[in-house]
Amino acid sequence: MDLPRLLRTPLPRSISALRQDLKREAKSRANNIITASPRWDWFKEFETDYGFHNYHKTVEKLDRHKASLLVKIRTKHIPLNDYLYKRKVIQTNVCQQCQRGARESLSHFLFDCTKYDRIRNEMWTKIGNRTDTLEVLLSSQEKTSAMIEYVDKTGRFPRRRNTLQHRDEAT
Repeated sequence: MDLPRLLRTPLPRSISALRQDLKREAKSRANNIITASPRWDWFKEFETDYGFHNYHKTVEKLDRHKASLLVKIRTKHIPLNDYLYKRKVIQTNVCQQCQRGARESLSHFLFDCTKYDRIRNEMWTKIGNRTDTLEVLLSSQEKTSAMIEYVDKTGRFPRRRNTLQHRDEAT
């Protein structure tokens, strides 16, 4: 026995199912775009998919200043002397903090600068073991949070407050 014509058509899809399909399709397109990017080789060292799940889990628990520091570290656009020297903002790339004559790179700042040994040891205590790679520090939420705490405690990148007020006073 055949069903009436009205009942032979498929059931309409729910709005929830349509949204899920749309979200899945958008994520797939975004993943294709980012993996085709010339920057993908650098980003894939940290996470294997475009969603950056560890990053998002970590950032949602940070204030704006610390989230900004994390973005600068992940993109290696943090205003240390080596970065500023390459862009001809300052005259030298030497670390002015430890006075050892070392280049003030992100690696030097995170792992070697003697001025921050005490604060760095606190970070190693929180993490549980020492490492010498940024990839390891960014590999888990706990390690990333400890690293951001270290960077903030150094005072090397102070918070900016009342910037609008200072601009008004300058004019």
